[in-house]
Amino acid sequence: MQFEPRDQFEQRHKKLEQIQALGHDPYPREFRWTDTPAALVAKYGETSGPELEANKREVRVAGRMVSYRLMGKAGFAHLQGSGKKIQIYVRRDVVGEQGFQLFHLLDLGDSILIANEKSRQVFETRARIIQELRKFFDARGYIEVETPMMHPIAGGAAARPFTTHHNTLDINLYLRIAPELYLKRLTVGGFDRVYEINRNFRNEGISTQHNPEFTMLEFYEAYSNYRDLMDMNEQLFALLAKNVTGSTTVKYGETELDFSKMARLSMREAIVKYWPRKAGEAPTLEGSGKLFEPPLPPTLEMLASAGGAREAMIFRPIFRRFQNKSRKIHRSPNDSKFTSREWKWPTASRN
Repeated sequence: MQFEPRDQFEQRHKKLEQIQALGHDPYPREFRWTDTPAALVAKYGETSGPELEANKREVRVAGRMVSYRLMGKAGFAHLQGSGKKIQIYVRRDVVGEQGFQLFHLLDLGDSILIANEKSRQVFETRARIIQELRKFFDARGYIEVETPMMHPIAGGAAARPFTTHHNTLDINLYLRIAPELYLKRLTVGGFDRVYEINRNFRNEGISTQHNPEFTMLEFYEAYSNYRDLMDMNEQLFALLAKNVTGSTTVKYGETELDFSKMARLSMREAIVKYWPRKAGEAPTLEGSGKLFEPPLPPTLEMLASAGGAREAMIFRPIFRRFQNKSRKIHRSPNDSKFTSREWKWPTASRN
């Protein structure tokens, strides 16, 4: 029988009344537990049944009941907590008549995010990544800062901002699209190494790769060039992968990404190297110095654009250096082989 929301509410309300009638508070204010399901699994998961029987230990465990099965005068259930499950066996002759009645009245835990193991792993992995990022930069003398979320101008990136109004000052403000400008002020003002992990807001489209509200790490370091920062990013991502997953090789879909090996390509080199066969004959690095000669077919125009090239089928850690014609870029003679000092680092991008 499929219950409607109202039916579920009435059924649970009736059970709460029955639990109270047995002398139990259905909403206790505390529970003094001694162990978590995860701790018990870690400690006794490989222990045999006879050994457990010979070394019995009394524990108090808090968890969410995620499965439930009655068998006459006994029953089984699974308790979940801290990402792990343990099975409990409840017998009427052990817990008593009242305790067994209480067991009958229990409901399965709500099937929401916390009960979804895959989603829980995502939350835990994200938390580990943030912890490791802070450890990495703190160990190198960086200072973590918090800069304003509301800006008088929409600066630091090219994106459409969210707009709000400050009633007391009677001025319009913008939710920040990037912390760049304030972090650069700190660097100029004498803080040689700063970083921030915080939210940014861009009033634009939504997809599996883009969200209007997202967390971003941005850092600045004085007295270094872009080569130094590429070196540091190589160390950062290799260390993150190793400390969070246990290996520098991480699986992304059906592809394995090795964060211990990173290529460094100019935009020109990236386009030539990863030119898709269906787009026709690949351009070369030789010739007049131009990748393409006009006029271009529309499909090639898309691939030749910076945005199109960033969405090429590149599934490996790569530094891509490219020229941005909207900026004045200084380049010393020693940098002649590079397109510019501007670089992007996509882990795995796809169209």
